[in-house]
Amino acid sequence: MQKLIVKILEQKSHHRGLDRRFKLDSQNFVDVQLGLKFQNFRYPVNLLFLDDKPVETTILPWKWIFISVFLTLITLVLASLYALPINDLPYARYVTQYSAEVSRWTKPLLAGTAILMLISILLSRRKTQRFIALNTKHGQVPLLTFLQDSPSKNEVQNFIREIRHRIAQVNKNCKHNMEELLSAELTGLRDLHDHKVLTDKEYKLAKKRIMNKHAALGPEDINKSRKQKLSLAQYQ
Repeated sequence: MQKLIVKILEQKSHHRGLDRRFKLDSQNFVDVQLGLKFQNFRYPVNLLFLDDKPVETTILPWKWIFISVFLTLITLVLASLYALPINDLPYARYVTQYSAEVSRWTKPLLAGTAILMLISILLSRRKTQRFIALNTKHGQVPLLTFLQDSPSKNEVQNFIREIRHRIAQVNKNCKHNMEELLSAELTGLRDLHDHKVLTDKEYKLAKKRIMNKHAALGPEDINKSRKQKLSLAQYQ
């Protein structure tokens, strides 16, 4: 059966390398393209292997946050030095002779640090990355990771809602046993790791979770095997 594209979501970000395109097809696969002009990575994901509960994550730009805090403290110190009367300061008699010089350089320095503080706060906000992810069921690897509000929050939510609906359908019609599903998920994640889609840490953690789940299987989870090859992701 020929695959028909049912829905497409394109996301473009001001963060380098975060552009992405998702194509949902009629055979319950999502074709994922990541990176600048969607050319860095490309891989398909079988909806059968996804958990239907979205997970929201936020990545904070800690470097810019620290810079903002530092500049804020400097601005407050300079503001207090400029605003407080010299005579009220400890050791005022030693400071009075330098009061003119202090006033002369404090005002422009205060203005400069205040401007830098505002710029750093705006950059911190702009560089904050917010995502909504759909993980694999057993390895808990985020294979579908959406920018939260690109091109708009409503469009992203509608696309995820459609995927969740399709996940519910494929789970309802699934006749494979748990052993087959775990084996197929692990094989698919190994392929993604080999193609540098998953990091070493992500793959090792997912493998451990899947092996623990496999070790806990009972006879009822292994019986009635269809012996049909399942694939989480196939590369052309």
